[in-house]
Amino acid sequence: MSENAALINEIWGALKPYIPAKERLNAADQLVEIFDDYGMSEGFETEMDLEPEIKAASASLLGSAELDEEELDEY
Repeated sequence: MSENAALINEIWGALKPYIPAKERLNAADQLVEIFDDYGMSEGFETEMDLEPEIKAASASLLGSAELDEEELDEY
């Protein structure tokens, strides 16, 4: 896992408990956009160890990361 992927996972893990479940995808989108704006999202679209919400945001904003059925059911 890249350093940036590890960082976004760590930040997400710290913030996630404070974000209502129905708002998590929007929050993840914003976080990925910030990382992208700072040039720190390279490889997120292919990174398989990202948290599910971050992986989904990366897939929709940056390209296609594969989400398995179990991860898709979480939304």
